[in-house]
Amino acid sequence: MAFYGDDQISRLKNLANIEDFIGQDVRLQKSGKRLKGLCPFHKEKTPSFFVNPDYQSYRCFGCGKHGDVFGYLIESKKWSFVEAVEHVASKLGFQLKSQK
Repeated sequence: MAFYGDDQISRLKNLANIEDFIGQDVRLQKSGKRLKGLCPFHKEKTPSFFVNPDYQSYRCFGCGKHGDVFGYLIESKKWSFVEAVEHVASKLGFQLKSQK
């Protein structure tokens, strides 16, 4: 299994725009400084799922799920952390260097 250092993960996380990744699955609408949409993790009629681009995070006030771009991909796609990191890196053209 690949292992990527914290410095690479931090740089990748700073480069990733969480809105781009979540927006592929959730129709997001502006709501002040945040974006809102229907939560992809539970059924709802009124949006309680918010994405905060300033903090690169998401939170659902209905089911309580929250996290960053990696957490979203892990939860929504049922991927491992490494798979989520590699997917984000691939989308951004970021060259990951595996460490041992």
